[in-house]
Amino acid sequence: MENTREICKTDAEVFLDFVQLKDSGFAFSYAKTEDGISQKYVNCNGRVFGPYDSVNLFSHSIESAEWAAYKGEFELSFKNNGKECKTEKKKEDGSPGVLSQEEIDLLLTAIADGETSAPDEEYNEETHVLRLNKKNQEFFITDNKKYGPYYSIRSAQHQKEDFFQFIYRKRKNSNNWYYNLNGKETGPFHGSFSNCYFDEQNRAIVDQLPYNFILINGEKVKCFNERFYYCRIDERNGHTIIIGEDCVRQLHFKYDGILQDYPVKNIHVLDSGDVVYSKIQGKSETWFYNDKQISVPVNGVSSEIYDSLISYKRNDIPYFTLKNTEYNGMSISDIDEGFVFLDNHSICFIPWIVPNYHRIVDGTISNEEYNRAREGNYIYLYNTNRLAGRD
Repeated sequence: MENTREICKTDAEVFLDFVQLKDSGFAFSYAKTEDGISQKYVNCNGRVFGPYDSVNLFSHSIESAEWAAYKGEFELSFKNNGKECKTEKKKEDGSPGVLSQEEIDLLLTAIADGETSAPDEEYNEETHVLRLNKKNQEFFITDNKKYGPYYSIRSAQHQKEDFFQFIYRKRKNSNNWYYNLNGKETGPFHGSFSNCYFDEQNRAIVDQLPYNFILINGEKVKCFNERFYYCRIDERNGHTIIIGEDCVRQLHFKYDGILQDYPVKNIHVLDSGDVVYSKIQGKSETWFYNDKQISVPVNGVSSEIYDSLISYKRNDIPYFTLKNTEYNGMSISDIDEGFVFLDNHSICFIPWIVPNYHRIVDGTISNEEYNRAREGNYIYLYNTNRLAGRD
């Protein structure tokens, strides 16, 4: 490929992951087969670490790389580009474990109890939530009424005295949560936390529930006849798109009341009301703009389009296809923007436009700029009859 730059030589057979570091630094993980066994390694600025049974490479900043490696019954935690290493025995189930919401709540409460400098009361004028720190209680306050006490309040939104909504848990160790719209309680509900907002029509919406319905102005609205859950609604330019999730986490959607007869992995609703989605076809994914194909089919999952290139994963290994050629590689954008890939025993880099959602978080680009770049890419492919991965 033109404009390709070599980062370093390697004995890698399969490229796995990459992080960019300051001053042209790098770290990447890879695999190669030795005595019939796939072994994992990390190359950090030219120094090789391994072999390991498995490895998870990450970095909290561009200052230095960190990774967790597993070898036999041991877990090794590396920091500061591998200069620091801590070794522990794996947990009995072989995993680091995940905190439940209740454990997180207990941890946060313990932290709050230890903060002697915290004031007795804190009031948020925007959300109208009053918190009593010592009692671990929260209230929702209007001019005429106080709602509570509750253990916790989330997504509190107050537009005017008689028009507000919030979600809350009544007790510390309860899995139940409730919804209050304009003083009327609905619930209890169970499961994961939901999405609560006022839409462009100023309707109160609660969606992405672990049920086959959403709440619109406090009323349950069934979304599908099929068993789809975590439903959400999007209305743009006179079109209504309802999206739900099946038991294997594939998405399905209705467009203006008509259910499309295929699952999708990802879907974007444009301002025009058009939809762009990656259709699942067996073990492959293909992108469409409404009914028109805008990418080549790829043998993998979690595909994304970047200009005329399409990236994806197969067996948790990153790939991308450009001009009908598949490469073992992935996008990067923390410092240099482009793709890194394995090519003839070298890790190489090619500059490319990579709209990065994470740059919205750090303020580098706005959400509108990100959406414009992504949607403009889809519209260009549609209007020019091009296919990402081929042209």
